[in-house]
Formats: sequence, C-alpha cells, structure tokens
Amino acid sequence: MRKVLTVITLGLVVFSLLAVGPAQLEQSVQASSHREAPSTSVDPGADATDVYAFVDPNAPTRVTLLMNFIPFQLAQGGPNFYRFDDNIQYVMRIDNNGDAVTDIQVVFTFRTVVLNANTFLFNTGPVTSLNDPDLNIRQYYSVQIIRGNAPNTTTETITAVTPAPGSPAGFPFQVAPPNVGIRSTPNYENTLALPAIFQGNSTRGAVQFFAGSRDEGFFIDVGSIFDLVGLRPFNTAHVAPLPNAPGVDGTAGVNVSTIAMQFPITGLTASGGTPTGPTDPSAVIGVYSASLRRAMIAFSEDRSGGVTFSGNFVQVSRLGNPLINELIVPLGLKDRFNASIPSMDAQVLPFVLDPEPARLLGTGGPNPAASGLPAGPQDPDIYPTINVPPPPRSDVAIVFLTGIPGLNLDTNRAGPGVAAFPGQPANTVPHEVLRLNLGIPPTAGTASAAGTANRLGFLGGDNAGYPNGRRVGDDVPDIELRVLAGATPLTPAFNIAPNNILGDGVNENDRPFLTRFPYLATPWSGYDSPTTAEPRGIGTTNTNAPANPRAEPTPRP
Repeated sequence: MRKVLTVITLGLVVFSLLAVGPAQLEQSVQASSHREAPSTSVDPGADATDVYAFVDPNAPTRVTLLMNFIPFQLAQGGPNFYRFDDNIQYVMRIDNNGDAVTDIQVVFTFRTVVLNANTFLFNTGPVTSLNDPDLNIRQYYSVQIIRGNAPNTTTETITAVTPAPGSPAGFPFQVAPPNVGIRSTPNYENTLALPAIFQGNSTRGAVQFFAGSRDEGFFIDVGSIFDLVGLRPFNTAHVAPLPNAPGVDGTAGVNVSTIAMQFPITGLTASGGTPTGPTDPSAVIGVYSASLRRAMIAFSEDRSGGVTFSGNFVQVSRLGNPLINELIVPLGLKDRFNASIPSMDAQVLPFVLDPEPARLLGTGGPNPAASGLPAGPQDPDIYPTINVPPPPRSDVAIVFLTGIPGLNLDTNRAGPGVAAFPGQPANTVPHEVLRLNLGIPPTAGTASAAGTANRLGFLGGDNAGYPNGRRVGDDVPDIELRVLAGATPLTPAFNIAPNNILGDGVNENDRPFLTRFPYLATPWSGYDSPTTAEPRGIGTTNTNAPANPRAEPTPRP
C-alpha cells in the first residue's frame, strides 16, 4: 500500500478585511510576479510575471491580452525544458463593470504527452512541425470561458477551427515547443511558433490563442534597482554614489512562458457592444492574471517518485499592474495580499498612499497620521536632491486603484462607489487591476510592434499606452518611477526635473517585438542565447588545453 509521506496544504483561509465594495469570495491564494513573493519564489511554474492588454493595432475591433509565467528562464535549461504545469489552471480574469468582482474568466488547462519515455531527449531529431515525430514531448491545452458571478455562471468550452494534429480529446490547442537550438528547432518562428496560433469558435465571435515560449519582454535594470534602488544614469546623485552609467537590461537573453488571447471587443464589454468612445460607460475593463493549484499535494513514501493532487483549485498567483506587489507591498504583507482578491485591496491602501519606493526616492520617513501606517524607523533618503509629494499620495492610488479621470477611470456600474481615500474619484471602488479603455483606439506608430508611438505611454502624451492597458513596448519601469516621484498631471508641482526624467536607462527590449499576434519576440534558443556567449564563459577549441585562471573583474571603488 502506498503511504503518504508529506501533505502540503496550499489552500489558505480566505480572510475578509476592510472590504471595499460588493464582492464574492473567489477561491484564491495569490502570489505573483518576478519572484516577488515567498510562495511563488519556490513555485516558478505558478509564478505570474506580466500582463499586457491593448486594443489590437492590426484589428482595432479586437482586444489582445497576454499573461506570462515562469520568470528568468534560461533557454539552455534542458533536458526538461520549461513548460506549463498540467496541475495548474492559468486564468485571465476580467471585471467589466468596475465593482472589483470578476465577470469573465478565461481558463487554460494543459496536458503533456510523452511519446517515448525511454530516452532523455526532448526531441530525437530536427523538429520542423508541431506534429513532427521527432518532437518527443508535447503539450496541449483546453480553453473555457466562464461568465457571471458564482453561483450564477455559464461555462463555454472553446472549440478549435482546426484542432492540432494528434491532440488528445478535450485539448484541441497545442503549445509551441521551446526553441532548443539551431539543430533541433531550425526556422523556429515560421515552422513552430506561427503554426501554434490557433483559431477558436465562441458564442461571442471568433477568438485566437497562442501558448508557448517567448523572449522576456519586460525590459528593466533589475540588478541595479534591487541594489538599493540604484538608477545607473543617476548614479552620482545616489546616497552611495558611483559614476553615471548606461542602464543594463537585467532580463536580456532569458525567456518566459506566454499565454496570448484575442477577443472581439464586444465579447468583453458588459453591454455586449462596442464603446462609442472613451467616455462610454462600458468602455473600461480591468484585467489580471491568476494561477490556481489543487489544495493538496501528496508525495509518495514508497520511493516511486509519485505525486498526487487533490482538493479544490486555489489561487497561488495574481498579477495586474507590474511591480505593485514587488515594490509597494512590504515583505510582511506580500503573501497576505496575494491571498486576497481585488475587492479586498483596502488592506494595501496605506502602502499605496505612502509608498516606500517614493520615500526612498525623495524625502524619507512614513507619515502615520496621513496614511494610517504604524510609526517606524526613518527610511534612507536614497536621492537627496529629489523631492516627491508628501503622503497621503492620492495620485498614486488613482493611477493604480481607480484609474485616471479622462483616461481610464473605472466607475462602478454595479452599485455605489466606496470613498476609501482623500481625493478618490467619485463612484469608484479602489482595487488593483490593469485598466484598459476600449474606447481609445490604438496609436499608429513605429516605436514598437504594438503601436507604441511613445514608450512612456500616457506620460508621453500617448493615451493608448500604460497605465491605460499595457503594450509590449511600454517602458513600465520608467513610467512607474515617474508616477512614484509625482511627475504626472495629477501633481503638477512635482512634474518637473529631475522627477520627470527619472528612468533606469533601459528604453527598449533586447529583441525587436513582432508586428503581429502574439507580439512578444521570438524566444532565445539554448544554442545562441547571450548567456552562452558571455565572454568570461567562452572556452576553447583545444580540448587538451590546460586550465587558465579567469581574470577577476575590476572591483568597484
């Protein structure tokens, strides 16, 4: 008889505190983004990293939504290359009436098929099609769309116009395999990625999907920012100064697992129609991604390596706006915040009204009377020459929790608003999601593939860009730094230099984005990724040469 050695319970009690509006309790235990929370830092398969949402520049009557998982993937990470977890539900959630309660869920479930378990090889020869017999490990997936609020929901299983060849019953769509290398996956984008874009049928119109590996499109100097909020172009202004230097893309050369979807606008609005313009009551939607695991994981004690999953699905990841849980929510609250749903986001309101990164940028020290935070030690003033608005920061809360008037204000159409903070726009329920105004057309431009005429989005005068949704070319780190510094129209006295020129010095992605769905760039292959070509990692063609000590880098002063 098989004994159970360990049982891990992932289902945490969903607690209710400071509810900010009408809500249903969705099953949820959340943790998210690029290793931002303790739980997902040890569960990368469930770790949501980024969400993108934009009116499609190639089809302005449609909406493209992307959600990424499994951060910092090395392209050469074989023989078990990164893949979606068969025991996780990956979900995009949409609120289309501003009440902080999900109205539409798009649920992706995966199935892995191994053709030959008696080899270690991912592929047994060059793979030139999704159904190539040399592709030994394959993944397929199903898509369900759930509409309404429990218990009054309807579930639609999406059928494929043309199912993937050899797909198992109930899983008609196929995942693009990893870009293994020039021998294994030649002409990758044309023969494997492009054929992995599948068309589907739904009651609300034609849909299309893509799932698979992509280049990590979140360009950011993550190494410097987590080194005491360092910004290399402003190194001399730092309290621990260094010479000014160009930014370094800390995610260059790594991949991510992407699920992309495209829907008619009419399939996502509460009215079922197309908004007549930006002020149409049904124009604004709020989206966030989630991943859900079974509550119980049991490891076998009989040394068979068996693992069983049981119980209800509970959420283990949540991601709306980038960097919110990463930089604004403190360590002691990350898992608690991630164990909640947007209708419970009042628990993080004090930290949004008095964000620690803003205090580090400007004059440090919390203001307990203004924000409700407990008194604590004075924060270091990382950049003494920068001053930011004092708390309470209603400007920051408006950007991230309610939407900006005249841009993507998310008015509660299901009931009254809840006045949670001074300066809050009327008739709103503060909650953290990525808001997109479907009545604002895409910007025609050449700065990036998704119509990003200005990488700074709204702050650069481009209303079709972040924080109104998010396109792949939007420079989110620079935008959010300037928001935290008060360099927005909401606080004009602080919309001056140096606040309105802050940035990490990384202004574009390491690879060009695609000009078509799914827009994120071709993933690096294990053979030619930058991590395999770093100068200090290159060896020699002389396999009998003696080892030579590597020169150490010059120490910084």
